[in-house]
Amino acid sequence: GEQCDDGNSVNTDACTNTCQVARCGDGIVSSTEECDDGNTSNGDTCDNNCTTPRCGNNIVDPGEQCDDGNSANGDTCDNNCTTPRCGNGIVDPGEQCDDGNTINTDACTNTCHTARCGDGIVSSVEECDDGNTVNGDTCDNNCTKPRCGNSVVDPGEQCDDGNSTNGDTCENNCTTPRCGNGIRDGGEQCDDGNAINGDACDNNCTTPRCGNGICSAGESCSSCPSDCGPCPFCGDGTCNNGETPSSCPSDCAFCGDHICNNGETPSSCPTDCAFCGDHICNNGETPSSCPTDCPPVCGDGICNGGETCSSCPGDCGTCPGVCTPGAFLSRCCPFSGGCGCLGFQFCDSTGHPGVCEDATPRGVACP
Repeated sequence: GEQCDDGNSVNTDACTNTCQVARCGDGIVSSTEECDDGNTSNGDTCDNNCTTPRCGNNIVDPGEQCDDGNSANGDTCDNNCTTPRCGNGIVDPGEQCDDGNTINTDACTNTCHTARCGDGIVSSVEECDDGNTVNGDTCDNNCTKPRCGNSVVDPGEQCDDGNSTNGDTCENNCTTPRCGNGIRDGGEQCDDGNAINGDACDNNCTTPRCGNGICSAGESCSSCPSDCGPCPFCGDGTCNNGETPSSCPSDCAFCGDHICNNGETPSSCPTDCAFCGDHICNNGETPSSCPTDCPPVCGDGICNGGETCSSCPGDCGTCPGVCTPGAFLSRCCPFSGGCGCLGFQFCDSTGHPGVCEDATPRGVACP
């Protein structure tokens, strides 16, 4: 009845003390076995391949989903004895990460993808994540809420450099550095955010003082000509400071000011300089009002300057009559080429001798 006999009393070698060949399940832990509970049950203190229950012993023990006896991941059973899936703590093919938990906001999402801005999941290091790359909506594309200082130029901002430093390329109120923005930048002595001169800060961002290029309150042409300009004077080309055409003709005189000055003449400015006797008939002068400047002429409606009813009846009127209109005066010769027949001369309607008329129309036939 012996299967073997090695002649010793060692029970854990290849032949037991009962002269039986050592085998898994004989209840004796041999040198090649981890354990041997004498049965073929798995999942108790010793599996039926005489190994202590553990992941990787090729036995699916309680608590294991699988056990392929190797330490390779990504095959049919991962090395933690779980079926390959997202959330088993093993990065299987197709997964970017697997942290083995169901927390969606840590470094690895529940879909086993590395958390990133724009995946629509607000991770622990993000302020927001709306799943798009659009700026200016409820969440900017760097996963920060729209605000000054988040490095994204949102609507209403001129710039955004992501810091709270003034005087660099973008102020901490997200406006471009400039005089008048209420922030004192490099090169500015002050900045009160307005364009008013004479207050605590002038509109060129300098402290009010003589020499800053702004004529501030309290400064004048006499106290600070560099800012306010020179004081007005007669001859500066501007009619101001109480100057008049009389007091300062070089600055204020003009044709029509009723003062003949500043080089004006009766010809260049008759309204100011014309007078009767200047030998220029202008400015409303007439032969009647100023005959020395406006010599009489026949036809001017005034009978003067030697004009008579004979020389200028248009101005002086018709001379008085010398005969009775229509009266016979004498016989006369109506023909220039000799008188074969005398005519008649009558007094015309003006009382003056008329032309010599042929006697025939008067009913007297020539012989």
